[in-house]
Amino acid sequence: MKIALMGPGMIVMVVLYVLAAVAAAFLILDASRRTALDFTGVWEGRWAYIVPQAFYLAIYVVAQVPFLTKLMPWAVVYALVGPLAVAQQFAYLLRVVFPTHGRLEARLEARYAGMTPAGLTDPDDETTIARSATNA
Repeated sequence: MKIALMGPGMIVMVVLYVLAAVAAAFLILDASRRTALDFTGVWEGRWAYIVPQAFYLAIYVVAQVPFLTKLMPWAVVYALVGPLAVAQQFAYLLRVVFPTHGRLEARLEARYAGMTPAGLTDPDDETTIARSATNA
């Protein structure tokens, strides 16, 4: 006896898992294009977000292809790992994309700590240009 699982609830779950996979792909691309300064104040770093999301996306894609599912039956674990992937996506949004005030200040301090004093001066000020030319 086979029980068919379909209905409005299952359709909502399928849509949520597709959205989670799309969000995982976006997170991978976004985290890989960000500079190291964007991860200032985030102790786990860039790869703690990219690697688990890439794993989730890979097992999701494998589970969607029928002949790969026969080769790797463990790929259906994406349904169990999906809520963890979504939780990590929210953590990425809150920690990196929309940082708290303290993390934003740490980013700004790190950004300006790496700049030279000549980079902090006004380029239109002629006395600054003359002073930097004499120092060189």
